[in-house]
Amino acid sequence: SANRYRPATIAATTVASLWDFEYVPTSSNPLLKSGSLGTVSAWEHWLISRSPAATASLTLSYGPGSYSPPDILHLGGTLANLRVARWDGVLWDLPPGTGGVAGAGQVNSQLSIVPNVSGTVSVTNVTNFSPVTIASTFSPTALPIEIVSFTGKLVKAGVELNWKTATETENDFFTVEKSIAGEKFTAIGTVRGAGTSTEVHQYQLIDTKPYDGMSYYRLKQTDFNGTFTYSKVISIDYRTDGLLAAFIYPNPTSGNDITLEIRGLKETTSVPILIMDQVGKVHLSTTLEIDPASGFVEQKFNVDGLSSGIYIMKIGTTMVKRLVVTK
Repeated sequence: SANRYRPATIAATTVASLWDFEYVPTSSNPLLKSGSLGTVSAWEHWLISRSPAATASLTLSYGPGSYSPPDILHLGGTLANLRVARWDGVLWDLPPGTGGVAGAGQVNSQLSIVPNVSGTVSVTNVTNFSPVTIASTFSPTALPIEIVSFTGKLVKAGVELNWKTATETENDFFTVEKSIAGEKFTAIGTVRGAGTSTEVHQYQLIDTKPYDGMSYYRLKQTDFNGTFTYSKVISIDYRTDGLLAAFIYPNPTSGNDITLEIRGLKETTSVPILIMDQVGKVHLSTTLEIDPASGFVEQKFNVDGLSSGIYIMKIGTTMVKRLVVTK
């Protein structure tokens, strides 16, 4: 799921059973936990069922996309702290019947040394399963900000990202990052923070060039001293399904410039543009370069030389848009 391979395996079953596994790349109430656990993964969980009932050993895996500092694998966490946790309907706790616990792979006390750690955590003699996730007995220090919500939605201009904070401490700025696969993120913009505040603050950034299909977004919060933390990851499905969509604004226009946005030109590197009057006279002819990854292009045109009237903008060979000029 979410372009991640996160296997869960069972062994040493007490009876022959039919097992079903599902990986879910989202969190499930990570703040509701027993006193046996310090931190519960905010990034993923597994749904495991079997018939008939059986006791077995269980191993869960983690890797890039399974965590973000200061989460269970970072900033003071150690391999020995990792646990398998089970949701009992009320909170996350150690699975009933738990036997020995073992971990393999890496954790990281300094993100700059090992940025992408991976490994497994195992537990023996588990009698009840699903849902399960990775947890730790380690509890990180309080975050410099308290994010109440982080959401995204589709708008005409692209993907609108909104987040709200309840408190902020020495918060310099936010960086919004996005990813195609949910693992390698790139920055798309920054928003100034509120410094130190106990008031509610709301923030917004619009991704005007979203990837076609599923995209993953996260916030990187940076303090004045340069330290940083990450938010949870959210996903937005922006699909044009190969259909061309174009927007002209302002339209009607009485000014000198208009902006043309084109979306849905996947696997295309360029598109011809014509602006014609109603008798077919060409007033503008050009070719725009397309970003093949996003299928998106945005271009401004100077229309100061156009008289008042109705014009036709031809985009490629199939789309025609009307442009109204009023002067």
